[in-house]
Amino acid sequence: MAAISAAAVVVTLLTLVVPIYMQNRGALTDLHAERLLTVARSAAVTIPPDSLDAVAARGGDRGPAFEFVRRTLKQLWVANGGNASDLVHGIAIVRQTETGYVYLAHSSWRAGSPQYATRWKPPRGLAQEMRPGRSGHTGIYAAEGARLISAGAPVVRDDG
Repeated sequence: MAAISAAAVVVTLLTLVVPIYMQNRGALTDLHAERLLTVARSAAVTIPPDSLDAVAARGGDRGPAFEFVRRTLKQLWVANGGNASDLVHGIAIVRQTETGYVYLAHSSWRAGSPQYATRWKPPRGLAQEMRPGRSGHTGIYAAEGARLISAGAPVVRDDG
């Protein structure tokens, strides 16, 4: 009799817990995505576009503008719970060119890091959101064996 009662309790708990978990999982994903979007928007308004022009210029990754941008990204990332020594995750600034997006600065990569030679390819959900002057975020997506959420915000000049 005790086994039947215990089984009934377990079935009842599963019936209640699973739907609540599924509902809250979506809400937590959305909340995390919005937090990442806020970090991206903070970087977009904190870093002057002229600094990014200096970084994008030939040899700009060795100058004071690069150090300023990288330090600012690192501070924003760490202040929002990120790990500054994590080379995979972090906050980066990319610029669209004719050949795709190139990395200008990353919160965890030093000047001259080999990662800067790679191109950034926006995840499908973010690529659709990133129209000129728009920001957005993805849901959970798989990339290289990891489950990720990404967000992006444009750095906009005062004159548009």
